[in-house]
Amino acid sequence: MNPVDRRRLLQFLLLGGISSKASAFWFGDDGEEDQAETPGRQIHKLKGDVQVSGNAASASTLISPGDEIVTGDNSMIVFHQGKDAYLLRSNTRMQLEKGLDDYFVDTLRILGGAVLSVYGSGRKRIITPVATAGIRGTGTYFEVEDNETYLCTCYGEVDFTANDDPGVSEALSTTHHESPRYIRQNSVGTYMVQARPINHTDTELIMLEATVDRKPPFVTEEYDPDADY
Repeated sequence: MNPVDRRRLLQFLLLGGISSKASAFWFGDDGEEDQAETPGRQIHKLKGDVQVSGNAASASTLISPGDEIVTGDNSMIVFHQGKDAYLLRSNTRMQLEKGLDDYFVDTLRILGGAVLSVYGSGRKRIITPVATAGIRGTGTYFEVEDNETYLCTCYGEVDFTANDDPGVSEALSTTHHESPRYIRQNSVGTYMVQARPINHTDTELIMLEATVDRKPPFVTEEYDPDADY
C-alpha cells in the first residue's frame, strides 16, 4: 500500500468510517477497493487457499468455536469472532477451542504461522508449541515455529510461560509495542530473548479493532499515523 492510500485508510478508520454492522471496505495491495462487506459477515478479507475445519472458506463462511483455520501459500484471512478479531498470514494453522460455554472461545492454539489479533474484555489463553500466554484486553502478534515463538504485546497485558519450564516466564503490560520477545527451545532448554517489533503495523491493528467497533488505545489526539513505532 502506498503512503497516500495508507493515510486515506487510516483517516477513514480513525473517523469511525468502518463498522462490523455496516458496509465497509479495505484497500487491497494496489490501493483499490478490494472487497465490499455484507452486514453480519465475519470474514472481512480473504485471499488464496484458506480452509475452515477442512472446508474451503468463502466470504460467507461462518467461523465458530471449535473450528480450525488453515492458510496456504500466499494466502490470508481477516475475520472476527465475538469481540475478537484476527489476521492470519500465509501458512498458518490456528484452532479456536471452546470454553465452558460452547458459544465462546477461551483458548487459541497457534500451531504454526503468523497471527495478529485484538481482543475484547475477559481472559484467554494462547498456546504455541513452546509457550502459553494468558491475555486480557490485548493486541498481540505471534510468529510461531516448532522451536520458537515470537510475541509482541502490542498493547495490554500478557503473562507467558514456557511449556516445559515454568521458570521461564514473564508478565508484560505495554501500550505500544514496547516489549517484544522470542521464546526459544533447544537441546539445552528454553530461554527468552528481547526482540523488536517485526512484520506487523499500526494500520493493521487499527483495521482489526475497527471490525469490532473499537480503536486501539494508542490512537489519541497526539497519535501520528505516519510515525514509526
